[in-house]
Amino acid sequence: MPALSPLPPTLPGPLATLRQINAELESVLAHLQPQRTRCSALSPQDFSAILAHIQRAAEALQHPHSDPQAAAALALEARAFRTRLHQFSKFLPALHVLLVAEKSRLETARAHLATAAVWNRERKKLL
Repeated sequence: MPALSPLPPTLPGPLATLRQINAELESVLAHLQPQRTRCSALSPQDFSAILAHIQRAAEALQHPHSDPQAAAALALEARAFRTRLHQFSKFLPALHVLLVAEKSRLETARAHLATAAVWNRERKKLL
């Protein structure tokens, strides 16, 4: 999956910000959609970028336009953003299952390593 690009610190305005965020989220959704369970394809950095995008969108939505035409375009982008968030939220239960399974696998591996380390120490004492 292509890494999400961090947003530049300043953009021309809320409408441009939401358009860029919507494009980024659409890219994530397009990558996840065919498999429906590929949440593991997202890296921790991707989740950090998604969170930053969501926070940036929330900031953009706090600054409505006084121009009616720009306000209408912003409302359309806001609806698209909410739709993408809803679509993304459908992947969260599958992601939770994957993370719980990975945690269990890591805990089992850690226990195995601890047992092997104890065995190795005891073996060295006998030699």
